[in-house]
Amino acid sequence: MNHTILCVRLFAGMLFALFASCTKESASEITKLDELQTARFAVVTGTIADKLVLQGLPNATFAYYNSPLDACIAVQKGIEVVAAYDEPILRNIMAQTPGLKMLPELVTIDQYGMAVHPENTYLKQQADSLLRALKADGRYDDMLKRWFPEKGKPAAMPDIPLVGKKGVLRYGTNAVTEPFDYFNDQQEIVGFDVELVRLLAQSLDLKLEIVNMEFGSLIASLLSGKTDIIGACMTITEERAKTVLFTDPYYQGGIASLQAQKLDYVITAYTTALKAASKNPNLVVLPEEYTHEYAAIAFAKSNAKLHGEVNEVLRGFKQSGQLDSIIHRWVRPDGSAYDRTSIPRRTEPDDSERIDP
Repeated sequence: MNHTILCVRLFAGMLFALFASCTKESASEITKLDELQTARFAVVTGTIADKLVLQGLPNATFAYYNSPLDACIAVQKGIEVVAAYDEPILRNIMAQTPGLKMLPELVTIDQYGMAVHPENTYLKQQADSLLRALKADGRYDDMLKRWFPEKGKPAAMPDIPLVGKKGVLRYGTNAVTEPFDYFNDQQEIVGFDVELVRLLAQSLDLKLEIVNMEFGSLIASLLSGKTDIIGACMTITEERAKTVLFTDPYYQGGIASLQAQKLDYVITAYTTALKAASKNPNLVVLPEEYTHEYAAIAFAKSNAKLHGEVNEVLRGFKQSGQLDSIIHRWVRPDGSAYDRTSIPRRTEPDDSERIDP
């Protein structure tokens, strides 16, 4: 059996060493969900992705990450085998992150739509009519190409002028769902949903006000009258449909699985390589370095006094062997658990001991 190989070197001169590593993939490529029966999935904390995975793969286990990008990076680096999240979000990450591929089979199949107040049937009808027109004249396909490129970032938001003689359309969203709703480099909220709702406002001769909020507050804002229409990669579910009125679906996706592509080599930091190898038996760490780099503590150029004092402390650590002890305590080539240790804490210094900035 071939093994994934990480080229790394232990650097003994600083607490954290940054080195290049290379990986040579080993395990057979996963081609269908059934091969993930006992896999550990990287999922996002606070979502129901883990529950959805368990419906089809009851023996799966999970590692939790703060964002879908964090989960995907863990897969890319070999720390995790597979990530599970909304298909359009993973597709966007995959387009911008080399070394990832999506399994063709979805964990769940979902429809995404926007929602209006249950009594606002007029706005639903106008949104549905617009969506049919966009699909009929080809603009919908253009939107998909603009916001879901095969490689790279989504294209720029098109100019959709709004006169707004008849009032304002208030759109509630959670702008962390690229490419549906997110902040671009100019800190403007853009995306597939934003283009769609802007076209809706244009068709109704309304101005558009975007109200950004937590995802969990969207339905409440709609029912309380603070917004007129809401979206943000929102799945149409029976439970939600009891309280809001959904538009026709404008995107079909679901929970997808993302895995690392088979690669000859991947460059990463030494400590990352160690962590990946400790969690994946197909990864092997080699003793030879790819590059030799140093890590250091940075100071303001004006703070020469503190710079000199810290360097003096470090020299003492090196001479006494304490620095080596710290490195070996926290950098574990064998993947063993960290030792419990107490870190001495100083009491508040008196005026004679204070360091002037």
